[in-house]
Amino acid sequence: INDPHLATALKGINRDKIPSALKFIKTFTRFYSSLATRFNPEFAFPNKLRDIQEMVVFMSSQKDVGLRGAARAASRDSLSMKDVLAHIRGKDTPGAKMYERMKKAGGTTGGLGLSTRKQVEINIKDIRSQNRSLRRKATRSLIDKVNDWNTVFEDSTRLSVFKEAVARGMSDEAAAVLAKKATINFNKMGKGGPVINALYMFSNASIQGSAKMLKALKNPK
Repeated sequence: INDPHLATALKGINRDKIPSALKFIKTFTRFYSSLATRFNPEFAFPNKLRDIQEMVVFMSSQKDVGLRGAARAASRDSLSMKDVLAHIRGKDTPGAKMYERMKKAGGTTGGLGLSTRKQVEINIKDIRSQNRSLRRKATRSLIDKVNDWNTVFEDSTRLSVFKEAVARGMSDEAAAVLAKKATINFNKMGKGGPVINALYMFSNASIQGSAKMLKALKNPK
């Protein structure tokens, strides 16, 4: 990327840092949003239905896919959920391998984070304290299981899109881009995103969802 401003934005290193005065608010917002989403047993299924609807509208508006491709992607979703679960369990199935291909191509929204030396030292300290406490181990195990549960619902829709795109002859990279755009791309954020998200819960998802739907509605179909 030759444009330095565009490169900086895509790498996500130009984002505003949260002021010290807002750090407590950010902690509360993230905790409360977690209670409403990943730690809420009623969240996964309705969110899955929303993701499929959003994916179908988005894929239908893509020239290389259209409504038929979107319908095929939606019909693959139950199998994609099994494939993601198989990957999490370490099984060597064709579907799990396809999910691994999508991950390597960047089709998920886990992303890579930058860590300072101080942050690495903090992480090592956390690992040591966790290994010496059964209570911490149990808590960590529970959180990991909850994260795996949400990953199945979140990434299966993307995997269905990835499969359809690959079946249409797209490269893994192009298919991964489509998969990442199919629902909310949590790695995508503006310069002021961290501060806005700290002040207003789910603001990034709300902005992206509205913008994507309006763009899709530009398509006459």
